[in-house]
Amino acid sequence: MIFIRPLTSAFRSALVLLSAATLLFTGGALPSTATAAALDLPSVARSIGRIECRADGKRFISTATLVRNRQTVLSVSHFNIHEAENKVIPVQQCTFQLLSSEGKVEFRSAFKVFARGGVGMNLELSRATDWAILTLTDESPIDRQPVDVAVNEDLSDAGRIDIAGYASNHNRLKTQVSDTNCLARPTRSGSIILRHKCDTAPGMSGAPLFATIDGRIQVVAIHSAREKDAGLAVAIAGFAAAKLRSATTSTDRIVLASR
Repeated sequence: MIFIRPLTSAFRSALVLLSAATLLFTGGALPSTATAAALDLPSVARSIGRIECRADGKRFISTATLVRNRQTVLSVSHFNIHEAENKVIPVQQCTFQLLSSEGKVEFRSAFKVFARGGVGMNLELSRATDWAILTLTDESPIDRQPVDVAVNEDLSDAGRIDIAGYASNHNRLKTQVSDTNCLARPTRSGSIILRHKCDTAPGMSGAPLFATIDGRIQVVAIHSAREKDAGLAVAIAGFAAAKLRSATTSTDRIVLASR
């Protein structure tokens, strides 16, 4: 069983401040009945992993989630950006990992980028492009079930959400942290960028934001950065939603063909 530990005040002092401008994108319908997920922590936690990239003798960690099937992963586009050197780390130097509650890597897979919103200057122009859909080389274990993603949603009344991921200043990125029942709303009307009040820390880029929709826990956005006293998250809509649909369909065909 995996347990998610809440962020403490110690993490609040270590929050990353990243400024970003946002562009407006239209979405399509998060029901007004959507509520914070009241996380079934052990179940949801098992779908959340981390991406580890290695370069220049260092490792770079971000959070990623199994979605829709056991070979599709959702994260941020900047998962392989070496910000200090302003360069892109080759995807071949990155792996997706699922950890036990004790921090042991139980599953590791290489992956390919199926689609991503943008890199480099694109991200500085708009956090709306900070998403990536990855296809794992290997299927994740059967006991690691993916979660669904709410796409093309109207976020005007997003309400309260939950978040979970891996923080670089928590137990050496070996166990998950979470924050629950945080307020979230679009930065502007019609925007797919959410400003949320969840506590986050370095390493949590790509962390899923959850809400319960129609009685099911679903990912409604992924954490991208912090701006002043709030977090910024990207909802999956439009082009990203179409790519996610295409990725999961393609992966399902590959899995069926291999059986």
